Amino acid sequence: MGVAGETLIISLIMAVFGIAPHLIRRVRDSSQSLLLVGTGALVGIYFFDLLPDVLEVGGRSSLLIVGIVWALYSVVHTFHLHQHQHEEEEYHATHQHQDAPVGLLMAAMLAHCVTSGIFLSLSQSLSVAVEHSFFLALLAHKGFEALSFSLILRNRVGSIKQFSFLMLAYSFALPFGAGTTYLLMKSLASPESAEGVRTLAIITASVASGSLLGCMIHDFVIPTFRKVRHQKSELAWVAAGLLMTLGLIFFSGHA
Repeated sequence: MGVAGETLIISLIMAVFGIAPHLIRRVRDSSQSLLLVGTGALVGIYFFDLLPDVLEVGGRSSLLIVGIVWALYSVVHTFHLHQHQHEEEEYHATHQHQDAPVGLLMAAMLAHCVTSGIFLSLSQSLSVAVEHSFFLALLAHKGFEALSFSLILRNRVGSIKQFSFLMLAYSFALPFGAGTTYLLMKSLASPESAEGVRTLAIITASVASGSLLGCMIHDFVIPTFRKVRHQKSELAWVAAGLLMTLGLIFFSGHA
């Protein structure tokens, strides 16, 4: 398929999942179940496919980078959460609108998408297995991320024009990262630069994996288990996503 085809597919999925809840009521009504399935799928792909492949090519250095990026993501996420709660308290006290959370949220999501695009483009210089597993991780991750992000963003942004512009920027962030990296690699296509490109790919893979781990834990797993703690039956949706992913990994590995 190639990186160009993979980037196009992921971008279309992000756009469709981002717009669908606001156009189709049935999708909006089923969004919670879709997010639960997506959580299970993402956990399965990350721990059973993506992370093992990244550690295989990067070793202990990759594990260290993943841990550091995850810790930094957790600190920033916690800071943002406390800041948002504080601003909500100020809002109820003063009845004034606060725009800072939207800006911080957009900056974090854009950086995350650009980094994902960079690694998707660089992954082909590592191995076919890494490229394949990261593509699957993005398939499971980006659609449900776009779904939840669009619902959150629509609640925080009053203007439909501003919402549409921000969602457009979000959808194009990943192809921007992938396309820019591809052009840079083309300009550096020489035997002397091959080892440097591989090293950059390993570092980027580790950073993207750490960022994805933080996003998965804080934005998918923790909110999911807060919900299913009171509704144990919802765990079936998570299990369905996990089993579906394990089956996909098994059959693709024996294809």
